[in-house]
Amino acid sequence: MGQGCNAAFEDVVIFNTLLDEYLDNWAEALPQFTLRRKPDAHALVELSDNASPMSGTLLFYEFFIRIRFGQILHQLFPKRFPKPLFQLASETTIPYSEILNTYQNWITRVKRSNKRQMVKSFRLEWNFSVASHTMLYCFCKNI
Repeated sequence: MGQGCNAAFEDVVIFNTLLDEYLDNWAEALPQFTLRRKPDAHALVELSDNASPMSGTLLFYEFFIRIRFGQILHQLFPKRFPKPLFQLASETTIPYSEILNTYQNWITRVKRSNKRQMVKSFRLEWNFSVASHTMLYCFCKNI
């Protein structure tokens, strides 16, 4: 998602606010910073790892349809439909943990789909490897 720079800017703003709150006492501000930023750091990792499905799946095509319909529905009914996931993550100051909560169902579906794709890919590679070794064995046996 390319949100590392945005997250770093947020870190600076939050840490500066904490330094003001704790009168520049770093010993008190640092543990508070960790407590406040940890949920968003975990959410950012979850979003960046699982926001979009692997190509070649039906979910991959649904992903693009969802983006477009999400934009249209948000424009028509902004109180009822949130902005699309990528737009929320890149164009707002909404915490990543809130974005993750809003799109948790989608993230769960993507994780499941990507896991199935990885298993299929592994099986295909394994079957190809077994077939290659079997052919090589048969070829060498006949020489």
